Amino acid sequence: MTLAIRQQTIAALKGALDGQTAVVLGAGGLDYMRPRALAGLTVISVNSSARKWGLTPQYVVVKEHREEAVPNADAFPGVPIICAAGPYGNADRPEPPSIPDLYTFEHLENRAGDFDVYRDWPTDPDSLVVSMSTMTSAMHFAAYAGASVIMVAGLVCGTLEGRTHYKGYGHPDDIDGEQPPWMADWLAKTERQALAVRRELVRRYDVDIIGLSPWITPELDGLVYRSPSNSLNAW
Repeated sequence: MTLAIRQQTIAALKGALDGQTAVVLGAGGLDYMRPRALAGLTVISVNSSARKWGLTPQYVVVKEHREEAVPNADAFPGVPIICAAGPYGNADRPEPPSIPDLYTFEHLENRAGDFDVYRDWPTDPDSLVVSMSTMTSAMHFAAYAGASVIMVAGLVCGTLEGRTHYKGYGHPDDIDGEQPPWMADWLAKTERQALAVRRELVRRYDVDIIGLSPWITPELDGLVYRSPSNSLNAW
């Protein structure tokens, strides 16, 4: 059976999560929880976090066309794929991927490490913010779609037991535990950008945004955590 190709913009999903609690799922720290912990919750996967973790999400948010939109559409028939109009959030606008249930979103050009939440927030009410991490676009989509509470899982801006992503995600530290030389700067900037976007979303959408953690203590249950600016349980 051939699936019908439906390509729309996110305007068709405005209000789709009205009053709901949504989980924005990244790829950090998921070694310490299981997919069943999110059963019954509305999950918005960032890139391939849910696909490689073994969870079927309700939405997938991506900026990459070929690398992320296509494999997620193949893995999750019928699940809306929320995709940046420009690959990686760039200024170019190629033909979007020919995949089912694609919803594109407009955005300003991704300034990456030079992102500023005030200068780079889109003025078009049906556009989403783009920054170094797709987590910010997914958080914005959850608020845009009407969620009243956003729980953020898997946003780890450092290393847990030497890892930035859960085992099996496909990150280079799956192989040798070594971080690329650019990773420390990337982690520091993505943390600052995520915090800035959170503050702006709370102000603009009156939404509650909280962290969903697999740990029951502020000390991460004794796990070794290192970031460019802090360390915990490390000597």
